[in-house]
Amino acid sequence: MSLTTLLCILASFVLIVVALVRKPAPKADRAGDLNIRAGKKRNWILPIIIAIVLSFWNMYIAFLYFAIVWILRLDPKEQLSNVVTEDDKKTSATNHQWLRNSAFITIPVFFVALLFDNPPVVAALVPFIFHIPLINRLKTKSLYVYRHTQQSLMLLLLRAASASIIFSIFYLDEGFWPFVLINGSLWLFGTNWEISQVRRNDCWLMRRRGEAIVVPDTHTVKPPSEPPLKEGEFDGLLRSLPDLGHTARQRALNAFRTSTPEIRIKAVRILTELGEVEKF
Repeated sequence: MSLTTLLCILASFVLIVVALVRKPAPKADRAGDLNIRAGKKRNWILPIIIAIVLSFWNMYIAFLYFAIVWILRLDPKEQLSNVVTEDDKKTSATNHQWLRNSAFITIPVFFVALLFDNPPVVAALVPFIFHIPLINRLKTKSLYVYRHTQQSLMLLLLRAASASIIFSIFYLDEGFWPFVLINGSLWLFGTNWEISQVRRNDCWLMRRRGEAIVVPDTHTVKPPSEPPLKEGEFDGLLRSLPDLGHTARQRALNAFRTSTPEIRIKAVRILTELGEVEKF
């Protein structure tokens, strides 16, 4: 089988997976949050037919195909928040960065497993032990982290499927360069694509499902850096104004903005001493 044919098979494989994951956009409730519920019925007839057809060629490849479709169709068991926090972005980015960096461990393990005459799919799944913590991410309370974890698992299984297909067709020495080209592209461009989504507050799988991504407004007013002045602190602060210029100014301003009328009058006295009140 030529390399062109192999590339066509893998491209068709990926396109089938992408097509099957698509579903109608869910309805939103009054608060604007997505109403995500477990147990939604899906049409599994087509994936089962495709898996059966693939099984005539290779049972293991059929299993991997079905696993990818199943991963992408998973839904949380409860309604999750679709608000994206900085912690959610950090967790999602960590998943994708680990998939990229772990290749320096998993690829040698994969080739060692091949040298011990294991079937290609078994050798491809052996490195999965390094990615088991990803499954635990599905227990998150964030829909954004949940969907990005699914994307990480999808990419992991696609890499395993590509390696299995390549070495099911070629011998070890013949399949090395097709493996470098195809699996390397999935490794490099796939993880960078997913990391770039996190940087843009984006998620391909959420958009594919019609789920809203809510990013809080980061341009909010920050709390005062200095606490406002309280009763009994003014006399001492007046005596130390030359040494506490900036701090005194900030605390007096905060007191003027948030305190009682009596304290505001004293805050104006401090601001006057600091030259912050214009005289007409």
